[in-house]
Amino acid sequence: MSNKYYLQSADEGLVFDIKVPVASGSSLQALVKKTETNQQWTFESVPGQSGYYYIVSADMGLVVDIKTPVASGSGLQALEKKTESNQWWMFESVSGHAGNFYIVSAEAGLVVDIKTPVASGSGLQALEKKTESNQWWSVVSAPGNTFDPKLAPPVTFIQIDPPVTPTSFSVTGTGFPAGHELQLSWLYVLDPEGDPEDSTSETVSIGADISGAFSAGPFDIGAINVVGATLGIKVTDPATGASANEQATWQGDGWSL
Repeated sequence: MSNKYYLQSADEGLVFDIKVPVASGSSLQALVKKTETNQQWTFESVPGQSGYYYIVSADMGLVVDIKTPVASGSGLQALEKKTESNQWWMFESVSGHAGNFYIVSAEAGLVVDIKTPVASGSGLQALEKKTESNQWWSVVSAPGNTFDPKLAPPVTFIQIDPPVTPTSFSVTGTGFPAGHELQLSWLYVLDPEGDPEDSTSETVSIGADISGAFSAGPFDIGAINVVGATLGIKVTDPATGASANEQATWQGDGWSL
């Protein structure tokens, strides 16, 4: 079963909600968060449209749709899934506001906006992008979600070809909460039996995309030239505690986990 999420506004914490009775064609509004399925959503990749998703309701499998004719100010509704671009959405990070996204339509680049004055019950519409918080959204885990984060670290070390010693690495991961800010920490110890100060470490903030995956790096660690050098990597979601870690040892011609 897919994890479910609230789409929560930076303005008053209101969330995407399908007006009741829920049916294909019901309007969308911003409402105080409840525990009902007409406020919970999953994300489904659009075939052949990289970076775009259907936003699918846990209630009847309806998707977020811009009412036609599509224009700035058109209302949003929950509708049966089609193959038209007014149901395709991309999540674009808001500069300077970590964890917040514009939800951008493939149709005319319009974004999800709460009609003003912003209050519980205000309608959702597609509007030209502004710099106001009633267009900024975060992805919040719904009750009952489970996560199984995994990393793919030393296999992603960057080498020109096998005989050349790598000097940096990248890391990827999956299974994290969708759209969350993560903390990545790594420690490279050149010689575990030598000087404890002969090591390199860093902690950085990274973002999982809407599928719960991330890619980070490259991180420079200098030439790896000591058999037994170790690399430890840990990635944590501070909001949920979901984490994954790996440690590998350099064998001279590759890494062992």
